[in-house]
This record gives sequence, C-alpha cells and structure tokens, in this order.
Amino acid sequence: MDLDAASPTDRLAGFDADDVDGEYRRRHLGELSDDQLFAIAARVVARPKQDRATSFILHAPLELLARRALLRLVPADRRDGVRKRMVWVAATYERAGHRLEPVASRTFESPAAARSALVHATGEKDLDVVDAAAWWLCRHASTDDVMALAPSTVTSLAAAGHASIYFFHLGRTGLGNRAALALLRPLVREVARQPELRVEWTQHEIETGGSDARSFADALARTPHLGFPGSDFIFPTVHQVDSGGQARRVIAGSLPPDLAGAGTAMLRVAAMSMLQDDVAFAPYGWSHCLTLPQSVLGIIPWMSNPWVATATAATYVVAFRAAQSSGDVDIDWQPDRTAATPADAIDADPETAASAVYHASDDELATIVGEVAARAATHRDAHVAKYTLACLDAAADDPPQRRLYLAAAAYLGAWWANQP
Repeated sequence: MDLDAASPTDRLAGFDADDVDGEYRRRHLGELSDDQLFAIAARVVARPKQDRATSFILHAPLELLARRALLRLVPADRRDGVRKRMVWVAATYERAGHRLEPVASRTFESPAAARSALVHATGEKDLDVVDAAAWWLCRHASTDDVMALAPSTVTSLAAAGHASIYFFHLGRTGLGNRAALALLRPLVREVARQPELRVEWTQHEIETGGSDARSFADALARTPHLGFPGSDFIFPTVHQVDSGGQARRVIAGSLPPDLAGAGTAMLRVAAMSMLQDDVAFAPYGWSHCLTLPQSVLGIIPWMSNPWVATATAATYVVAFRAAQSSGDVDIDWQPDRTAATPADAIDADPETAASAVYHASDDELATIVGEVAARAATHRDAHVAKYTLACLDAAADDPPQRRLYLAAAAYLGAWWANQP
C-alpha cells in the first residue's frame, strides 16, 4: 500500500455506501485479493477526523481489523458478504465527518525518536505533533517499532480504553502490513484528547495474595455489586472501582503469582458473565468485559512489567461486574442441554443458542466456527465482530474451555438476531 499517495480514497472515491452491492460490482472489487481490499479500506479509515470521534469513528479501525481476521474463517460462499461489509465501513467512515488535513511534513531520526515525540505530545494534548509522529511511524517503522508504543497506552482509558485492542490486533496481524500500521493514526489522536484518563491504582506497587488461579476466578466472580456510576461509558465504569478501591481489594488480595493462569481465569469469568448474568448488558457490557482485558493481556510480550498489564486487565472485569452484574457467577456452571440442534438454535433465544453450541458434537463445532464467524463479520454492529473474534481467540488459547467461548459467541449472536 502506498501511504504517500495523493489521496487515501482514490479507489473508493464517491462510493455510495447505500448501494454496496452495485458499487462492489461496478468497481470490480471482487477481483481484488483480501489483502488488497483491506488495504484500500484501511487507507480511508486511517485518515483521522477533525472532531472528537463518535462511537462509529472510534470503532472503525478496530472492526476493520476484526472483520479481516474473521474473514479467514468464513466459508467460501459467505466471503463476499464480509468483503462488502469492510468496504461499507470505509465508505461510511469517509462521509461521517470532516477529514483531518494532511499534517506538515516532519522528519524523525529514528522510530524511537518518533515514539518519544508521540508519547510526549500525547501528555501535552498536542494533536498535531501526535499525528505527525504517527504518520511518520506508519510510513517508516516496523510493526515491532510501533508495538513499542503499546506500554504507554496499556492503562489508558482515553478512546474508551480501545487503544489496547488495536495493538493486540496489530501484534498478531501487522507483520509487514502497512495498511494495518496506518490505522494507528486515528486511535492515538483520540487517546491524546484525554490522556489524563487512566487506571490509577495499577501505577503503584501491586501486591499478590499468593493464591491460585481458581481462587482468583472466585474473587472476580463474587465482585461486590455497586451499580451504575451515572453512566455505562467505559471511563466512569472503570473509574468507579479504581477510585473507590474496590479493584485493588478484589484483585490485589487474590492475584496469583502465575500471571498466565490469572489471565486465563479472568477471561473465563468474563465469558461466564455473558452467559449467566443480566442479558440486558450482553451487547456492550459483557462484550467489553472480555475484549478489553483480553487485549491488554495480549500485549504483555511488549511490556516490561507484566504485573501492571495483568492487574489492569483484571480491573476491567471487576469494573463491569461491579456496575452491571445482578449476582455472582458460578465458575463451574454448564448450561442445561437443549433438544435443539446448533443449526436450529443459532437464531433462537440466547440461552438456547448457547446451550446447543456448548453441547454440540466435535463435528458440529467445526461448522459452528465458520457460521459464527460469517455472521459476526457481516453484522452491522462492530462489537459483534470484535467479541466473536475475541471468543474464537480465547477458545484457541484455552482448549479446555473452547465450548464456553463458542457458546458465549453464539449467545451474543442470538441476542442480536432477536432484536427488531
């Protein structure tokens, strides 16, 4: 991808997002490879907007990365639908606000110098320097050079804490992919708008309780219920347990020395929250309860202090459970069996869909992966794509609980299938 091209929208210029099928055909986009199609969509989404991001603008880079990753799992006869949705994201993004004019050319002597300038400018809320440094990194730095920025954002709650999700996806798929690197620009710009929003307690010494992963999971599952802090947005939800001390009390007293086990435990509790807790919070509460901590855990290889990342990830689980849970979850719970097959249950109520998937045969599970991936990758809501990919990643990383995560993905998909 030529990041220096005069316009990032040439191939999609004038694209009518209300006629995706027709535009896709007329522009011969079906002849492009998946990587080529992703690249032209990313060229559009990589251009920041002048104004503060809406939810759609904030999520566009992340859902583009998630849909590209899901595309690899989608059956051949469903792939065009995913590709069209990726183009729709780009075309809708293009007309969703005023594009930021190109920054003045600025040269940095090295990736380290550009990173240092970006981090300093973020603290100063100097959006122009942030964008100039990000633009230089996108064109000249390697994926590892860009990933070295991840530690500076791991505790950030600006941009709804979503910078870690970008770095998590980039660390898995960004090798040599300039299109994926370019998506750094709009996200770091949003982080720089409110750099003061952070998880505070993990900046201090973190005590461990000397317990094991099972005890840690139990502590998270029994997080005291506080209720809404006046809003269901990410910052107030997390700040409630951060400033009030609940996160420290729940986590520091039970965090085991085995950090890998702690990460596995918290993601299992997050998935259990989707399946057992208040269904009203399925689309945005319980989905973030998994995607946010998973992304923080996923960038630990680039962290000098894995304790901070692990405690921050756990803080997200505590925050959502404190604000939105209706009671404890049972970490040994399994759904009752249903007579419905997975194929019949996928559009049923969420509990039936989850049960059918959880108790499916191994052969049925192989088909289910492709089905939930296809549905999520074409779904209009970015959170469905992000959450389903998170579940599939967690299932791959935690084979003993594969059915738990696939059931959670099916649960959210069924919740949406039953909306008007």
